[in-house]
Amino acid sequence: GPAAWNTGTVPSYVTSNPYIAQAYAHSVLAFLQSAVHRQGEGLSIDPKKPIYIVELASGPGRFAFLFLKKFLALKAASSVKHLTVKYVMTDFTESNLKAWESQPLFKDFLEAGILEFGLFDIENDQQIRLVRSGKVLTKQMVANPLVVLGNYIFDTVTQDLFRFEGGNAHEVLVTTRHSQPTQPDFSQPEVMSQFALSYDNRAVDSTKYYPNPEFNKVLSTYKERLSDTTIAIPIGSLVGLSRLIELSGNRMFLLSSDKGYTHEDELFFLNTQHIQFHGSLSMMVNYHAIG
Repeated sequence: GPAAWNTGTVPSYVTSNPYIAQAYAHSVLAFLQSAVHRQGEGLSIDPKKPIYIVELASGPGRFAFLFLKKFLALKAASSVKHLTVKYVMTDFTESNLKAWESQPLFKDFLEAGILEFGLFDIENDQQIRLVRSGKVLTKQMVANPLVVLGNYIFDTVTQDLFRFEGGNAHEVLVTTRHSQPTQPDFSQPEVMSQFALSYDNRAVDSTKYYPNPEFNKVLSTYKERLSDTTIAIPIGSLVGLSRLIELSGNRMFLLSSDKGYTHEDELFFLNTQHIQFHGSLSMMVNYHAIG
C-alpha cells in the first residue's frame, strides 16, 4: 500500500517529479493537437466523446497530480481546449485506490469529472474496472485514441530471460534459494535481497515459444541478429499492452519512463540480466522489444 512509498522503501521520485510531469504534459498535448489536425488519417478524434489517459501503476499518485496540474493549464490555453479529457489512475492494489479517495489534492479533479480511479493488473486483467462510477472501461467507451502512461512498471512485472549463443536460443531458468533452513518471513520486503540466484539454460524453439506469433517473431529475430548475450523479453508488459492496444482500437499512444535498453546495439554481449531488490524487485526493461 501507500507505506511502500511513504517510508522510502520503493523509489519513485525519478518518475514522479515536476520535470517529467511537465515533459509528459507537453507530449500528450502535442499528440492530441496532431490527432485533431490529421482528421481522417487514422488518428481522427470525435470531440463529442472523451479522451482517456490511463496511467498504469499510479502508486502514491504524485505523478498524476503533477501531470494534471500542468496538462490542464496547457490545454486551457491551446487549440484543443474544447476536448474532454478523463484521466484514469490505475493500480492492482485496492489499498492504493482507497488512499487516493482520501487524498484532498484530488478533490477538485474528482468534482470536475476529470479524474477516475481504476483497478487494473496489467499482467492478468482483461479490462479496467472504474471504481467510482462502477463501470468497466470498454472498447465502446474508448471512441478516441487512448493515451497510456507507464512509469516505473515494466521493470517490475514478469520478464523472460533468454541466452543466445552460436545461433541457438536458450531459455534461462532462475532458481531462488534462501540461506535459512526454515521459510523466511515473506511479509518483510528486505527478505528478497537475501535470496541467492542460480541460472540454468535450456534450448528452445524460438518460433514456437509463445502462443502469440508476434512475440515469437521478436524472439526469432533476436536469435538471428544477436550473439553471446542474455536478454529479457518483457512478456508481462507485452501481454498487458496488447490488451490495451485492443481496447484502443489499435490507436494507442504510449509514454513510459524506466531503466532499460532502447536500441538493439545495447543488447549485445550481456552476460546476465541483473535483478535488483529494493522493497520490490526490478530489472532493466527491453524497450526495443516493446517497440
